[in-house]
Amino acid sequence: MNLGQARPHHAFTVNRYVPFLTIVVLSAITPALPHSMTPNVAWWGVAIGFIALMVVTGYLGAKRAPTHWLNTLAPLLLYPAIYALRCADGNAISGFGPLIELPVVWFALYGRLRDVWLSVAAGAVTLFLPVVVVGSPQFPATAWRGNLLLIIISAAIGPLIHRLVASITASNRALRRSESEFRATFENAPIPIAVTGLYGADAYRWVRVNRAMCELFGRSAEELTSRKIVDFTYPDDRA
Repeated sequence: MNLGQARPHHAFTVNRYVPFLTIVVLSAITPALPHSMTPNVAWWGVAIGFIALMVVTGYLGAKRAPTHWLNTLAPLLLYPAIYALRCADGNAISGFGPLIELPVVWFALYGRLRDVWLSVAAGAVTLFLPVVVVGSPQFPATAWRGNLLLIIISAAIGPLIHRLVASITASNRALRRSESEFRATFENAPIPIAVTGLYGADAYRWVRVNRAMCELFGRSAEELTSRKIVDFTYPDDRA
């Protein structure tokens, strides 16, 4: 039973990672495209190394519960990869800064609120630390405003998306509970009840019947729903 449940969960979590990793991998190979600057191969290699580690960590985390620490670590490994990509290809003007939004959105969709804030903090460190430690000309102070705007956007959209997802999840859970209660009431009702189709292939058929209906006719639910209602009607009443 456990193995049977693990495989769907594994596939589901891997499918979550695929769009995330696709964007990251495509970003990582852009220094290879012809442009005005020759990339720093050493830093580029470091970035690819972090991305590879992120892929492995994400794959291992996909085999575990969504709240497992590996599923928190995997997206966070993008931040050192972003720093390495910036150092490899243009530093502050490399254009890789907006990638800090990816873990924020990923955690907002699939993680916990604390992970959203953790990714916002990690993004701030990734953008601001080079300005403080390395400084000009690679990371000039003029980059503060753009970096600050990115962090403000992350801090705004991350919790907002997380709340929307939580609201939709709660609504779906309530809907499933309501459907389950209706199904139980329908099946266990002491009087015969049937749901009748009106259009298409279900027209003039019982789409669903309860246990009392089966007992009344002395037939199984499959028999009652596989034929038209008129087939169970007394001949003089069919007209």
